[in-house]
Amino acid sequence: MLHIRFIHGAYLLLFLIGINPSYADEIRRLDVTNDAGRYTVRFEVMLDASVDKALPLMMEPANWPKLSDVIIDSQVLSGLPGHKKKVKVTLEGCVLFICKTLLKTELMESLPNGEITTLALPDQSDFLYAREIWRITGDDMHTRVEYHAELVPDFFVPPVIGPYILRKKIQSLLIQTAHNLERLTQ
Repeated sequence: MLHIRFIHGAYLLLFLIGINPSYADEIRRLDVTNDAGRYTVRFEVMLDASVDKALPLMMEPANWPKLSDVIIDSQVLSGLPGHKKKVKVTLEGCVLFICKTLLKTELMESLPNGEITTLALPDQSDFLYAREIWRITGDDMHTRVEYHAELVPDFFVPPVIGPYILRKKIQSLLIQTAHNLERLTQ
């Protein structure tokens, strides 16, 4: 019974944020919560794409603008020891009629096992805190993408309607990214 409620709730959520429900079969998990301005995002999707094609797209920052319309630029500022890089990401998004450009400079670590972690540098970002973890696994036919993030924006989010609108925007962005990744691996 709980599973049926979850599926119905997911379809309703997807309808409300303007996503075609036919894509819902790919989505395994999609949660966005807000606790006093700290957003926690969890996302899991199964793609009809080889992990050997999807993983390189995710691990190279130069590819990120191809995955999301919100990312308008992404560049490696410097390489660091191990599998680490310092990356600058420029994001541009609109909510209702308000558009904003955000900068996020982060330390990125990409491991050969398909795990990518990022940690924003607050003094060089429009986020007080931003930590993201991507896990990309799969086989020749499918790629499983798991995403977990904690985000604390360093810009004003209206307390009454802001969290609702921001949740919708984050959810839409993550779904779009998954679909673009699938399309680019075909």
